[in-house]
Amino acid sequence: MLLPDRAGPWTLDDVLALDEDASHRVEMVGGALLLTPRPGVAHQRAARRLVVLLEHAADGFEVLPAVNVNLGGRALVVPDVTVVRAAAATGHRPFVDAGDVVLAVEVTTPDTAVTDRFTLPALYAEAGIGHLWRLDLEPVPHL
Repeated sequence: MLLPDRAGPWTLDDVLALDEDASHRVEMVGGALLLTPRPGVAHQRAARRLVVLLEHAADGFEVLPAVNVNLGGRALVVPDVTVVRAAAATGHRPFVDAGDVVLAVEVTTPDTAVTDRFTLPALYAEAGIGHLWRLDLEPVPHL
């Protein structure tokens, strides 16, 4: 991804206007961009399996893999799995609001461990997301 040369903090609109990046997941925290490598096979397999299990249990809700979640203007994150109120999954917006999220799930790998264990729990709590699951893949998968 070629980032524009710009000064100052990023906004939600700035991030949403970026071209799609096939090699990185793009998030924004506190007006700063956060780029992480796209998830690998083990990570994707775990997230997909969790989506399938949650879809069977989450009647009246939508289970979304890797959707943009607006945490209130200065943060846009992409949980690996997000459960939202059904009404939030309609329309054409490129994100859901934190107030519609009932569960965020992060699949933790060595590349994302610090962010998943320390940064994101605080951001989710501050945004009012009441439930966060972390699925650690190493040394063995555990929730």
